[in-house]
Amino acid sequence: MLDPRQVSLSLPSLDSLFCGLPEEWQTKALRDKLTDAYRNAVTALVLAALQLECPLPYVMMLPWRQVGSQYLCEYWVTASPVQAPTDCQWSFAGVIVCWEGNLRVHHTPVDDHDAPG
Repeated sequence: MLDPRQVSLSLPSLDSLFCGLPEEWQTKALRDKLTDAYRNAVTALVLAALQLECPLPYVMMLPWRQVGSQYLCEYWVTASPVQAPTDCQWSFAGVIVCWEGNLRVHHTPVDDHDAPG
């Protein structure tokens, strides 16, 4: 039997992320790396959300945020912001970092006191 739980998602598209990078970085090689990173992040986010014991887990991925010469795409899972506070904790967070055509992914489970924001 399928799990009837739902997950609320707020994600930029892969295309909008790729096009949001400087034009000179927009190579096929970087597109391939970004595609893998994006798919892996979304999969991990949904799996983490389904492990939360709350009515409507919330998955958030932000568009690029430029910090110096780096572009950051931050993502996390928590209880839905449209619901009253619950005992749900942040269960997963990460960031895709892009700089000068390079790409790296960092992610880790976090406690609610380590949550962004």
